[in-house]
Amino acid sequence: MYPIEPNILDQYAHSGWALWSSIFILIGLLLYTYDRYAKRWSAITGLHQTDARVVFSEVCIDGHARKQALVIYTYTVNGKHFKGHLAQPKTNLQAFIEKHPMGTEIPLYYAHRDPAFSSPFVPPTKISLIKRTIVRYFAFPIFALNLASLTAYVAFS
Repeated sequence: MYPIEPNILDQYAHSGWALWSSIFILIGLLLYTYDRYAKRWSAITGLHQTDARVVFSEVCIDGHARKQALVIYTYTVNGKHFKGHLAQPKTNLQAFIEKHPMGTEIPLYYAHRDPAFSSPFVPPTKISLIKRTIVRYFAFPIFALNLASLTAYVAFS
């Protein structure tokens, strides 16, 4: 591993490398995020609905040793099979599992341009769709790609 000088972050922040890589990353991710959002927008309307079958319904322990109720469901759109899940953390775990036993069918709303995006019981709200899209396709990648840019700057300077 290369030794890092104490002022390397300051040099990086003031370099053209940081500016142009950040602009490039920002524009690319904005376009990609908008594309993901536009494909999922139709789920809000509630026009595209199908039934999903619950295939797993149990109280589980997540990676942080916390209990949560987990329901996994499958559904078919235009002959393709998809899988989704619901997780209920902390409260009323057993009641949540009893409400959704294995083998039952639940109503499911999906985006017709991206059927892998689904929302059981009710269509997603505009705010929840915006938050899910921005976090998954914009905020996290911005962080990861800027970290990669910093790493490249350190390695090649």
